[in-house]
Amino acid sequence: HYGPDHCDVATTLSNLGNAYDRLGDISTQRALLERALRINETEFGPEHHTVATTLVNLGSVHGRLGDHARQRDILERALRIMEREFGPNSHKVTASLVNLSLAHGALGDVHRQRDLLERALAINEQEYGPDHRAIANTLLNLGNVYGCLGDVEKKRDMLVRSLRIKQREYGPEHVEVAKALVSLGNAYGDLGMLEEQRDLLERALRIQRRHFGPDHRELLSSLTGLSTLYDRLRDIPRKRDLLDQSLRIMESSFGPRHYNVGIILAALAEAHGELGDLERKCELLERSLGIIEEKFGPEHHNVAVYLAEIAQTYDRLGRAARRDELILRAREIEEAHLA
Repeated sequence: HYGPDHCDVATTLSNLGNAYDRLGDISTQRALLERALRINETEFGPEHHTVATTLVNLGSVHGRLGDHARQRDILERALRIMEREFGPNSHKVTASLVNLSLAHGALGDVHRQRDLLERALAINEQEYGPDHRAIANTLLNLGNVYGCLGDVEKKRDMLVRSLRIKQREYGPEHVEVAKALVSLGNAYGDLGMLEEQRDLLERALRIQRRHFGPDHRELLSSLTGLSTLYDRLRDIPRKRDLLDQSLRIMESSFGPRHYNVGIILAALAEAHGELGDLERKCELLERSLGIIEEKFGPEHHNVAVYLAEIAQTYDRLGRAARRDELILRAREIEEAHLA
């Protein structure tokens, strides 16, 4: 009716991208948003707020695909457009601020992340009041940032406030409540309150399973926290089972060579080693090693660390030839770094 480059087509492309997001196909969502962006830039010009809205969504997709530098650059552009059009203290800039903060956090600049979130929180509190649901997610993100900065009590207080708002607004069994439960549970874990952590994380996992099903990537936040908790409680079979489920979900959602798959493989290998299954530990570590090599290169220090751990396990299995091969390679990497 309108042709392939009409602004209404761009809206449909964005909505279709959201549908693919819910199906777990983030790459297709990115392609659809990139097409929508080109249409909106042509229709409205590169500095229009409609373009900025598309940029915010596209930046978030790049972040979920692991390209956080690209995410940051796109969101910096979106923020500039929104500030110029609506002013620096408008509530319309907060989406850019929050998403940009996530990019900086992923890139390791936690102080910049905190500053952006504090600014977003102040704007939304002024616009909506201190207990509006619009500020609940900002409190959630900001609480997690304070945890990264070592202020666990401030993290807990912000997350309690976020949970209270979410439960009032959505009801106790909503997935938004589950997000707050996960973060607050982990805050209790940081404070050594392991029973409270377990109760909140198990509750979050039940909500997520009921809403998304047993194999959705949204479960990973609860599964990761619970596997760490059960490790601290020395319930290794439970830890192993949770990591097995995390691995299946991660591979299905992001592919078998994703960096986070390598991290889960290493943790699962540790669990199997603690349970005495050294053959399975070696198998998992070898898989993880291949992913780490792809991520960092075959001569990186992290590769040497993995090689040493695998060698030690082969030693316990009495497989001296493979042990010596791995030790030699690890030593060559370390010597090259020292040189």
